[in-house]
Amino acid sequence: MRTVDSSWYESGTFWTVSVGAAATILGVVLGAWLTNKFNNPKRRLEYEWRKNTSLLETSSPTGSSLRVQHGTATLAHPRVIDIMLRNSGKKEIVAVDFHAGAPIEIALDCVVVEIKNVATAPSTSLTPAVSISPSGRDLLVSPSLLVGGQEVVISVVADGPGDETAWNVRSPLVGIDPKFIERVEVDRTDPLRQLSLKFNRIMAPYTVFMVLLMGIVLMIQGLVLMDKLDPPPSESICRSLSAKDAKSIGCR
Repeated sequence: MRTVDSSWYESGTFWTVSVGAAATILGVVLGAWLTNKFNNPKRRLEYEWRKNTSLLETSSPTGSSLRVQHGTATLAHPRVIDIMLRNSGKKEIVAVDFHAGAPIEIALDCVVVEIKNVATAPSTSLTPAVSISPSGRDLLVSPSLLVGGQEVVISVVADGPGDETAWNVRSPLVGIDPKFIERVEVDRTDPLRQLSLKFNRIMAPYTVFMVLLMGIVLMIQGLVLMDKLDPPPSESICRSLSAKDAKSIGCR
């Protein structure tokens, strides 16, 4: 039975359930925000040595009689190298982010003989200009727009030992430190892998939504439970009190 100094907002059941539900909702929202912030920073440059393949057989003890030439020059250690650059953040990287208009430098321990191809994905994104440095040992990626998620793959023919530990990326991007990622030998066109990625992208927001909905339902159930445990006063009690006191205890 209610008394004059016990109203709905003084109910222990109400505050226990309500605070718990609010804390659950706040925790989920904050957790999702932090996860998104740290896993998907606004701007982030990743690079990967995607391919490093020698064009000559080196396992034979007598060596190979095959020779590779570029123009009139014979290449002692010819190889094909693929370098991947990716803006893994959501925000685009623009030309003004390149300090003093300097290019991204990809330093190799090889002489770059020829740039065979520069591919970009998605296909609607712009392809940055790539050139060979005067020393012949670096690739220069000119200031360009790199949209969120854009991937650029540079394929070159080079002459050198191909020691990947000696390779490096020097970036003039303001506030962005390039991050090296290990090469993963997977089929990127594998239908099952693509389906798994799509499923994960769909399930993540769905899971957050369901937890939020659970918190809201919990709050509503708490209100209903509070009303059952603390029913409104009887009509006779309400009539025995002044109008002000009767209203304060929930009389109608």
